[in-house]
Amino acid sequence: MPLFERSTRKIELTDAGSVLYEKSIRLLSQMNILKKEMEEVKLTGRGELVIGMIESVRQWVPQVIREYQGRFPSIHIKLFEVLSRKAVVDSLRKYHTHLIITNQHPRRRY
Repeated sequence: MPLFERSTRKIELTDAGSVLYEKSIRLLSQMNILKKEMEEVKLTGRGELVIGMIESVRQWVPQVIREYQGRFPSIHIKLFEVLSRKAVVDSLRKYHTHLIITNQHPRRRY
């Protein structure tokens, strides 16, 4: 199936060439979008961020989370309360949380 018609003065697309050209432009555009999205995933990740916190931070944490989710909307944030030093250490050790906001300082290195 010919894609071009050639004459001594010019080259023109055939009907099949025009269809292929239009589809190719759309495909390349989608590939560029996909590439940008993959770079975003590489930089920001997707998935879930689990944050443990003490009760007293409830006044300011929601604003911080809203700002974070505005910048990284593909990340779901899960919050839960962690009160004791033992709970802090256990939660981090067992990979139940990614980070904890607390006033508990572990006395020894873990």
